Amino acid sequence: MVNAGKNRILIVEDEGDMRNGLKKILSRRGYGVDTAADGLKAVEKIKQRSFQVIVADLKMPGMDGIGVLQRAKDIDRSIAVIIITGYGTVTSAVESMRLGAFDYITKPFKPDDITLVVERALKTARLLPEEKTREAPLPEVRAKPGQIITVDVKKCYACLTCVVECAYARLGLPKHVPISRVLSASRVSVEAAGDLAVPLRCMQCEDAPCITVCPTSALYRRSLDEPVLIDKNLCIGCKSCMLACPIGAISLGPEGKAVQKCDMCIARLKEGQWPVCVASCPTGATQLTTLDEVTTRARQTSASVLAEVLKARPQE
Repeated sequence: MVNAGKNRILIVEDEGDMRNGLKKILSRRGYGVDTAADGLKAVEKIKQRSFQVIVADLKMPGMDGIGVLQRAKDIDRSIAVIIITGYGTVTSAVESMRLGAFDYITKPFKPDDITLVVERALKTARLLPEEKTREAPLPEVRAKPGQIITVDVKKCYACLTCVVECAYARLGLPKHVPISRVLSASRVSVEAAGDLAVPLRCMQCEDAPCITVCPTSALYRRSLDEPVLIDKNLCIGCKSCMLACPIGAISLGPEGKAVQKCDMCIARLKEGQWPVCVASCPTGATQLTTLDEVTTRARQTSASVLAEVLKARPQE
């Protein structure tokens, strides 16, 4: 567990019972907790003292949670801001993540839900570089044989931007749709593994078991250089592919009739656009590359490490 005594949390909530309840929950964990009844008071407190985590309600009179998030990041970009709300929509979730929110939680939630997110925020803060955002624009992209999507888990801090953006892009729903409905359309998930967050999506297996077990040939690929695709007109929703997938990367779609999985946004690539998860990742943890490029970088890294070891050896 994170050393709670050295961390201070600010709760920004206009509803008194919720504000006091959150303070009691987190104080019991040993954290120092301050509270603010509105956004303006919260900003004044952020200016006066250092906070590691801010828990802010989305809907408040005057300055709302998004406003608190923006002002907090202007004052100190290292602060982890957690947005809570009883009115979760894809619009507010995407906007929160784009502006740098650490997480987005919908009410009602259990005490353990908020404490786990706060602990994760404090743990991952230690892993983050000083600069969290991708400053350089992405270069032009073009589809080429053998492309894969890779993730540097040391750069991923579980912001879930890739999950939300993927779901939103897939559904194309109007604004103000409940976030719970939207997220069911995402082709990527982020799983916790100790102190690390690991985004998981289809690995586009060379000998894809999902293709082998599909009774209707709904899952197919045109060539080994392209991703596994799904013909939803042929899919009968038998879930055989879900059982066969070794990493659980196939799920039943939100309509409940056909399965879904990552296809690397092949349609976007053919139009010269980056896959949604790559384009939206704020830290550059998710990359579009090829196996040859990955192995080349691995050789270069190994050579650099070996060279440093040899330099450090005493001369005989």
